[in-house]
Order: sequence, then structure tokens, then C-alpha cells
Amino acid sequence: MKNNRTTDILLVVAALLIALFPLSGATFYVQLVAKVMILAIFAMSLDLLIGYTGLVSFGHAAFYGLAGYSLALLGPKYEAASVWW
Repeated sequence: MKNNRTTDILLVVAALLIALFPLSGATFYVQLVAKVMILAIFAMSLDLLIGYTGLVSFGHAAFYGLAGYSLALLGPKYEAASVWW
């Protein structure tokens, strides 16, 4: 019983640290962590599809690539992009 509570507390602390990381300062590291988190979500979806279900499908990679290219083409070139984009 204590092990589950300790794990829950560690998960909450880790989530709070990740949520407060953008307040730490350096833009480079904030952008780097954001990219790492996006790629981690992509890797988890691939693990779910191939590891647990046994489906060898890269169809979700097409949506990931399409979103990246459309954001790059629709975003402003020399200024910060809007959060809504």
C-alpha cells in the first residue's frame, strides 16, 4: 500500500516540475524540452501500436508529418507564431 502512495507522490512531483519548467528561464532549453515531449508522445503511440496491439502501421506518422509541414508553411516567417496556430 505504501509503494502505491509513494509512486503517486513521485508522479505528481514530476508532473509539477515539468509544468513549472518553462518558468526556469532559458528559451533554448524550454523549446528543447517541448520538442522532446512531443517526440516522446510520438514514441509512446508507436509503442502502443506495435508493442501491445501488434499492428505495424505508420499511418499516424503521416498525420504527424502533415501537421509539421502545414504548421511550418502557415506560420509567420520572421516573428513568433500564435498559440492558436
